[in-house]
Amino acid sequence: MRRGWMLVLVLWLALCGCDEEKKLTNNNGPGVGELGGPCHPDDTCNTEALICVDGVCEAVVDPCAGVDCGEAGQCRPSPFAEGEVECVCAEGAFVALDLACTFGEALTTREFFGQELVVELETRFYYMYVPSSYDHATASPLLMDLHGTAGELPELAYGLDAAKAAAEEYGFVLVRPRSRSSQEGDWIVYRWDQNQGDTERNHAFITALVTAVSRRVNLAPERLYLMGFSSGTNQTARALADAATPFAGFGFVGGGLWIANQLQDLGRVYLATGFRDYMRTYHYNLTGRLDAIGFAPERRFVREFDGGHELYGFFYPEMFAFFDGGERPVAGTPASPWERETFVDTASLVTVLTAPDGTVFAAGTGNGLFRRLAQDSWERVTIAGTSAFPGRTLTDLCFTEDGTGLGIGEGQLVRSMDAGATWIHGPRVGEVDSPYFGYQFLNGAACADGAVVATGYWQGARS
Repeated sequence: MRRGWMLVLVLWLALCGCDEEKKLTNNNGPGVGELGGPCHPDDTCNTEALICVDGVCEAVVDPCAGVDCGEAGQCRPSPFAEGEVECVCAEGAFVALDLACTFGEALTTREFFGQELVVELETRFYYMYVPSSYDHATASPLLMDLHGTAGELPELAYGLDAAKAAAEEYGFVLVRPRSRSSQEGDWIVYRWDQNQGDTERNHAFITALVTAVSRRVNLAPERLYLMGFSSGTNQTARALADAATPFAGFGFVGGGLWIANQLQDLGRVYLATGFRDYMRTYHYNLTGRLDAIGFAPERRFVREFDGGHELYGFFYPEMFAFFDGGERPVAGTPASPWERETFVDTASLVTVLTAPDGTVFAAGTGNGLFRRLAQDSWERVTIAGTSAFPGRTLTDLCFTEDGTGLGIGEGQLVRSMDAGATWIHGPRVGEVDSPYFGYQFLNGAACADGAVVATGYWQGARS
């Protein structure tokens, strides 16, 4: 009987599997010290590729996995922030904007033509000029300059010599990207919005190009500036509409914007579109949109000038000084024997003329027309009717011998039939040839004998 009881007990113990170590070994889960299994009593795992975390063996994760430090760098855990990494550059290397270490361009030359960059499976092109003062040891500012509408090699058109001279003076790296293009008759036309979707494609190109250039030359990330001329202004506006833009300054020369994107309240802006420029409409669009987001006046520089659709050389140094340090030219003083007079208005004056009876008239911004009453005394002239273009600038005045007066500017027209005693707004003048604006963009006037001639872009009119 006793022997039978002992046999039953042995069988029961065998079935229960009371040996814990044997139970762990025989189940289908990971064993002690294995991946996903419990740690050894001393909190270790079977290999160096595993680490004990809260009693379980987990794979060691390389924090530098997927981090590209470039051929001139090595990734390591950051000594300053737990869980973060940093790239340590070799001696003589610098850090690009994507945090990769690079030795940079050899700089056997300072001027690079037809440079290539593949973006979105398309080979794009650009020009780069590195000033003679540049050294890889010091991070430098960048000015990216977007061309206007042009033919072959558009990145070399419009003010290249002046841009290079400014780069030498101020020490910035100059980059001029090339837009996309299309065939128009016998011509290949390069323009920033030449094809459907180009504005977004070009935005991706410009953004990628900044990083690519930063692997060739050492760029200061807080001193990256973008400017555009003509159609390049709208592309510049696209960058200002990007909350993640790398740029801190945005220049608009000879234009403004016509995209609908919401602008960001970022950086500084430089605006230079002449009073006689047919792109003034887009300049007004831009200033209105800046006003709408509360863009501060102290971060705007509006360069006023009595000119047309031009990219003048002095824009480059003036623009860069404003971008980089907020500098503006000091207001000048009249040269002798000229004297400054007290004026009745804040309008900027563009033209002045003496009427047949000796009365002096001046005209300017905001549909402004003024009459000089005496030395140091002026009055604003009331113009009857409604302007076809409220707020625009009167750029020219003339009188015929019989006292008929004409004021012209940005398509608007004002008249006087009594030697300037009274004035009235006239209607816009219709186009007589191929349609350009829906009206004649008149900005110049001349009077001779009893005839009046008005001129503008590609068209003109006479009495």
